[in-house]
Amino acid sequence: MTKEITIPQSFEAKMKDRIRDSIGELITDKELSELVRKSVDQVFFAPTEIGTIYNRKEGPSLLNGLIAKLLTPQVREAIQQYINDHPDEVIEAVKEAISAGMGNALLSALNSQFQSHLFNLETNIQSKLANR
Repeated sequence: MTKEITIPQSFEAKMKDRIRDSIGELITDKELSELVRKSVDQVFFAPTEIGTIYNRKEGPSLLNGLIAKLLTPQVREAIQQYINDHPDEVIEAVKEAISAGMGNALLSALNSQFQSHLFNLETNIQSKLANR
């Protein structure tokens, strides 16, 4: 048994070694390093495409998706713990947010409800004036 410490290879170094074993000396070390770097970037960091064939959207990268999947329960638990530990502060913050945004939300809702009706009224008036 030796007392030498072995440093594990990085993921990229392991990939390079496996590719080098497979293809031999067909490409240089520099080209192989670039190929591995681009592959790792593409697999782990590039955005993914999600949705149907007719409705494609850009989704998170594989790494971002895995991190979100792992952290979401912990973040929810931390938020719930904060709410449980500070109920008065949370209630006050919710009251302020609702009172500050309620007027704008109400006006926006009314505007969207009446907008099409007002457009139809305007179109009818213009049509009747044009037909005179």
